[in-house]
This record gives sequence, structure tokens and C-alpha cells, in this order.
Amino acid sequence: MSASAPLSGTAIWLTRPATQGKFLAQTLEALGARVLQLPMLQIRPLIPLQDCKRKLKNLDQYDLVFYISTNAAMIGLDAISQWWPQYPPHIQNFTVGPGTAAVLQAQGLVVSYPDTGMSSEALLALPQLQDPAGKKVL
Repeated sequence: MSASAPLSGTAIWLTRPATQGKFLAQTLEALGARVLQLPMLQIRPLIPLQDCKRKLKNLDQYDLVFYISTNAAMIGLDAISQWWPQYPPHIQNFTVGPGTAAVLQAQGLVVSYPDTGMSSEALLALPQLQDPAGKKVL
């Protein structure tokens, strides 16, 4: 193996969803790997149930909103934009890690997430979440 292609000759079977696997496949191929893509999941939005629609329509009544994955953030922000041309500015947004935060930041939103430890425990340890009494959470 050469220093410029550390994965030269390595075959990798990539099973991530097609949209998520594309960048990873390109990165691995640039490192010399032969990538075989067979997506084992397809992620697509569902038609929101009435309860979800009600929550989205009443988004301005929430104080804290948590996004649990990049897919949830993309799909959620798309659904929110159907009722809210401008995201309610008072909402504090939270994610577990920087990847999901980047989706929200790309929309101009301020996001808090733990600097270390991408887990729900690390998220809940953030100073902003130490006194949630009286806050509405979505």
C-alpha cells in the first residue's frame, strides 16, 4: 500500500442509504478502495399525522426543539417550512452532534450541541438544559 492510497485494493461494501452513501463512497474511492454500493435503507418522509401537523402549526409555542439526526433535521425543517416561512426566533435548537447541527446552521439557525460525547447524556448535560422547568419541548 502506498501513502497516497492507503485503501488500495480494499473492497468495501457500503450499505448506507444512497443519498448518504454517495459522499462516503467518493471519499473511500479517493483513498483507493473499490466501493460496492447496496443501500439497505431508504429514508423518505412520511405524511405527517394530525398530531404532528398540530405540533408543527403550533411551533411558536415551544421553547426547546430537539433534532435527533441529519435526516430528521432535513425532513423536519422541510415540513416546518410549509407552515412557517420564518422559523420562530425564540426557539432554542438542540442536536446530539455537529453533523445534525450543520443542517440547521445551513438554514441560519442557532444550534447547541455537546462539544464532547455525541450522546443523549452529553446533550442533556448542556448548561442550557439544566433547568427545563416550565419549558415546552418538541
